[in-house]
Amino acid sequence: MSRKYTIFGIDVCKTALLKTLQIGPGRITVALKKLSNEKFVDERGKAICGWNKFPSAKREEVKNHISSFPKYVSHYTRNQTKSKFLHSSLNLGIMYRLYKEKFQNPVSKSFYKKVFYEDFNLRFKVAKKDTCKKCDYCFVKSKTAVGIDRQVNDEWHKSHVDRADFLRKKMNDDLERAKIDDEIETLTFDLQKVLVLPKVPTNIVYYLRQLNLYNFGIHVGSTNQGIFNVWLEHEASKGTQEVGSCLRKYIMSISHPVKKLLLWSDSCGGQNRSIKLVLMLMHTLQNHPSLETISLRFLESGHSFLPNDSDFGDMECKLKTNERVFTDEKYMQIMRDCRINNKFQVNRMSPNVDFHSVDKLLQYTTNRKKDSNKTKVSWMETHEIVMEKSNPLTIKMKKIIDGESQSVNLVKKGCDANGFKDIKLELLWPEGRPLSQEKIKDLETMMYLVDDDAKPFYDFLKNIRAEEFVDDLEGFGQAIDFDLEFQDE
Repeated sequence: MSRKYTIFGIDVCKTALLKTLQIGPGRITVALKKLSNEKFVDERGKAICGWNKFPSAKREEVKNHISSFPKYVSHYTRNQTKSKFLHSSLNLGIMYRLYKEKFQNPVSKSFYKKVFYEDFNLRFKVAKKDTCKKCDYCFVKSKTAVGIDRQVNDEWHKSHVDRADFLRKKMNDDLERAKIDDEIETLTFDLQKVLVLPKVPTNIVYYLRQLNLYNFGIHVGSTNQGIFNVWLEHEASKGTQEVGSCLRKYIMSISHPVKKLLLWSDSCGGQNRSIKLVLMLMHTLQNHPSLETISLRFLESGHSFLPNDSDFGDMECKLKTNERVFTDEKYMQIMRDCRINNKFQVNRMSPNVDFHSVDKLLQYTTNRKKDSNKTKVSWMETHEIVMEKSNPLTIKMKKIIDGESQSVNLVKKGCDANGFKDIKLELLWPEGRPLSQEKIKDLETMMYLVDDDAKPFYDFLKNIRAEEFVDDLEGFGQAIDFDLEFQDE
């Protein structure tokens, strides 16, 4: 068999053909085999790496290390993603550093990162901040929009910012009014980010689940004082009813003859703009000796900078100088000592006394979606909810503070609104809350890091109810008591 090579019909030798096409002889051989109907098998892609392939044992080593970190679900994103989350204190740099400390002959950082993204569906939880999604969206859109679209975008953004500024000024005015008018009190409230126990400067805590400690802050306008309400996750959750219970405890303790109470919070739709919180406040209003009205007001979403943020910041600055914290009492002592003047009042919430359920109140009411004029009401667009003692179980919802209101009657058909006051609230967690089996095991593992005088604090682990569930990142626990579709921050 002989071969003949031509270029545009001109006979050439093999060498001339190869140099003209700048190819090797193997390319010619393969092409001719395909043309000659000879049995030909394509071997491309069948080679299993080469001499520099990472041993499979090293890949398994990396996978096992990544798997050793606790993974959490997120209540806020469980409907949008199947991803699980690592703790917000972690990142790939920290994880790789911990890997190198634990194993000899470590793989490169690029290979560690490759395994992380190829073999796992994990995310790092970014710490929640008061940034505005609407402003971010307008900023991005302004780069591409032109003409009338650009004008509409700019006008909408300006109205959004103006509304945020108006609400902030209104809140500051209310705080000042409380200082000069004894019949008016203004409170702002918020939950601090979750604190953990035990807090130790040891790498092992990255691999273990810790006990959550919650702090609900109230800032009092008349005295400019911050009040912290503290409890642990096995005593109560951090949902709407816990928020309402903390507010109820302080409101019922107000001794001076306040007639009008103004409450300000962020726009966390599920927790704050909630029928459960409204019912708790309405029941508190009906049983308070002097209060006549309670107004629940909300800042603009993404622009909710409250005085509580400054209160929490002072505490967290002091916390940086305390590397080891083993008990709730130590956290409370840090809260008391973080200021020299105008010290914080710190209350230890008791699950057997302070946390109340609104279940009986819900049975007495109907969460109607239309006002007395049969017009639809929107909780998400509401910026003020007014409750009056003279009109039990009727709320006035306002999209604009001090603007027109929609009157909504919540009383259930066949019930007497005047009997709402006499309903006795039951305890929210009479038997406490369960912890996950994994968390209990991890806490027991960390006991050798705890000082001997603090170990009795953890004796509750011997009798705590354990259940099998995945811990959530936000600290709500196994269940959540408000509707996630209302969450907008």
